[in-house]
Amino acid sequence: MTGTAADVGARPHPRGGGGAFAYLDLALLVLALPLVVLGGAPLLGFGLAAAGWLAARALGFVADRFAARSDDPLRALLVVIAALFGRLWLVVLAVIVAARLGDDQDGLTAVIVIGVAFTAYFVMAILLRPRPPRRAAVAAAREENDVSGANGGSGAR
Repeated sequence: MTGTAADVGARPHPRGGGGAFAYLDLALLVLALPLVVLGGAPLLGFGLAAAGWLAARALGFVADRFAARSDDPLRALLVVIAALFGRLWLVVLAVIVAARLGDDQDGLTAVIVIGVAFTAYFVMAILLRPRPPRRAAVAAAREENDVSGANGGSGAR
């Protein structure tokens, strides 16, 4: 391993992608439905927010899979950026449609649902992200490569 950025990206995630915790936002959507019903919150706002969030997550999943399989880093980056903007527009559109089709309470419910789902998603993305190698390990690997290269392969006596 040379310690370059390409090497870091090629390493498998040590925790296997986070397992069920990677989908905490989706679990919260499912768990929130009974609370929304029992609390008397508008179901239209909840439904549109949940649909918008699920569509945004699906778009992100497809974009990430495409980027991971792409041989062209520029194309992969452009797809991920386009998907990021698409996801943003999906959730904003869900809130606007909820407020227009229903009333202000539907819009507020949609904002709260998307805010909670995004917070859970964001926190899990931070906690479960792949870790780059520690600087000390990278420096030691570089030093080892420099020492073996300085000896010219002739072996030290």
